[in-house]
Amino acid sequence: MKKSEREKMVQVEVDRWVAEGMLNEAHELIRELRIIASGWPGFLSGSLFQRVDDHHHCSSVSRWQSKRDWDNWVASEDRHRVASKISPMLDEPETVVIFEPF
Repeated sequence: MKKSEREKMVQVEVDRWVAEGMLNEAHELIRELRIIASGWPGFLSGSLFQRVDDHHHCSSVSRWQSKRDWDNWVASEDRHRVASKISPMLDEPETVVIFEPF
């Protein structure tokens, strides 16, 4: 099987802009989301970041064995349960960018 025929690893960046006064609670839930994701099939690694000059801009970066694994996680009840608690704490909807190696 050629490399192009196999599923490629993906790196996913989820950016969130947390509303004023919600930072601590949002950080807790974002950490919980990463912990739960780490037990999902295909999860390889994950890190959480906040901007140096604006802690309300948070970024979650995770690596998955394939986009299909990421899609399964996104569609899961586990993710929806926690993400639905995070959404009201955001100034705008989260953004997701998916990268693959070249």
